[in-house]
Amino acid sequence: MTAPGGTAIIDRTLDDLRAIEEKFREFMDKVRDLLDWVPSALETLVQPVIDLVNYVNGKFGEYLLAVQRFKDDVGDPDKLKQVGRQWIEEFSHTVDEIAGTLHLDKLKANIQWQGRGAETYKAAVPAQLEHLDSMKDLGEQMRDSLTSLANGIESFWLAMKVIVGGLLAAIVSAILSAVTVMGLPLALGIISAAISMAVPAITGTIVAIEALLDVIETEQNSIQAKVDDLGDRWEPTITTTMSHPGDWRVN
Repeated sequence: MTAPGGTAIIDRTLDDLRAIEEKFREFMDKVRDLLDWVPSALETLVQPVIDLVNYVNGKFGEYLLAVQRFKDDVGDPDKLKQVGRQWIEEFSHTVDEIAGTLHLDKLKANIQWQGRGAETYKAAVPAQLEHLDSMKDLGEQMRDSLTSLANGIESFWLAMKVIVGGLLAAIVSAILSAVTVMGLPLALGIISAAISMAVPAITGTIVAIEALLDVIETEQNSIQAKVDDLGDRWEPTITTTMSHPGDWRVN
């Protein structure tokens, strides 16, 4: 069995989040309809149920606050993986092709020419090739970093799908249990217990993805520092031993 695609699992989890809010409103409407049938003379008897309703409403508010932290910024793992592949295909491979043309066995300078100019040029090439290799490595590091972030986002949403799926199932079960006023305590207890488990699980999953984001940010900063350093590390060719006609002699 293959795992669902990044954006697909996000869409399905967001559907569950919307369904939870709809089903909770449906449940509360059912609760109010049942309580409206209670005669005023028996209101004191159902007061514990009313208190439980208020408690569940408060717990659901905690759930809404928890999911609000991520539902508006869902991420795009598929796009991250695509950009990671582009770093290899459009950057690393291009740099590799350029480096391939600079190897000494490909250069004509040390074959057709001799003298100080040819020797100077030949001496600079190995360092420049090494620098190009490090540039190629940057592309691979960027790909790996973006892929790690994409995988982390997918894992986050897979975990959320399980959590919110369980909560949705609990709310549906509570709706089916809320047939009579006597059944309301059980129904409210089902939802209360489900929310009490879901909120800490959601919070823990958010903490885990935030920890990963910190790691990725550190990686990105390190890569950016290496990119900023590219120009300083390039081995310049010493032109003072190449600019006089006597520095070049036909081989």
